[in-house]
Amino acid sequence: MEQQLTDAERIASAASSHLIHRPRAAGNDPHDPARPAGERFALAGLMPHNHPLLSDGPARVHDPQLFVQLTRQVGTFIGRRWFRVPRNRSARLDRLEFTLTAPDAWRTGDGPATMAMDLDVAPTATSNGTAEHLRLRATMEIDGVACGTGLAGLAFLGAPPHRAGRRSRAGTHDSGRRPGRAAPSAVGRHDPRNVVVSTPEGTGGTLTTELVADPGNLVFFPERTGLVPDLLLVEAIRQTSLLTANRDCGFRALHTWITRASVRLPGTARLDLPSTCTARVVPGDDDPGRDAVVRVSTTIHQLDDVVAEAEVSLSAVV
Repeated sequence: MEQQLTDAERIASAASSHLIHRPRAAGNDPHDPARPAGERFALAGLMPHNHPLLSDGPARVHDPQLFVQLTRQVGTFIGRRWFRVPRNRSARLDRLEFTLTAPDAWRTGDGPATMAMDLDVAPTATSNGTAEHLRLRATMEIDGVACGTGLAGLAFLGAPPHRAGRRSRAGTHDSGRRPGRAAPSAVGRHDPRNVVVSTPEGTGGTLTTELVADPGNLVFFPERTGLVPDLLLVEAIRQTSLLTANRDCGFRALHTWITRASVRLPGTARLDLPSTCTARVVPGDDDPGRDAVVRVSTTIHQLDDVVAEAEVSLSAVV
């Protein structure tokens, strides 16, 4: 069965794509033998062109944030179409991993590039036959070259709970000042509207930024839930990691990209409360002068809660 993907907010769409439902694999999940094999899908289309976020970065490469956008958007569509998820439940990533297995394939060419993604989708939590959480495994090709693998967890949530306790605690944390945005070129973007973190601070080995959210930006806010969107949290991790790699290793943000990421989103962050990102370079054997690779560990807190944590590998675009 083939479905033409649509989105109520066309500006947030990552790629013009078609989704095909493939016959289900026999037997159990090879990655988790205790579970049945998931539903299989193939996604095909063109790589984004003139996208307000994904085209706003290093010009010589496609933005790996495409994987984040696609898994969330396609996972949401699949959950509603094949796993009985009601439309009044919002989708939220709680786990994300991706690796660029062939970075050269991500380089841009003279003309439009094609993309294809194979997905295995299975529910990991259900209630009365309705999926509450999906696991997506994906492999990706660009112009016929296998170039990436990934895993995502997608939770389907009802209305967020009212947390009066967190609001009262915020009074002791909110000084009333509004942090200034980082310079776009410092976080690998050109458009100031895509900057989601503040000018960095910090001494020693730790760098700190604050989230700067604009609910009017439909790229990050295709729906209104009162929460900081997962896509914005992932972009904040990216931007804070770039700022750290620049400060500590001399990487230039507009010449740097993420080639590997492991992200957990264990909590939610409210828009009306401040959120802080802290990052540091992970010690290791990598020699940036030789391999042009650095690993950065990032955590996002809101008050005392961890809402996101990640480790990413950044490479220079040469």
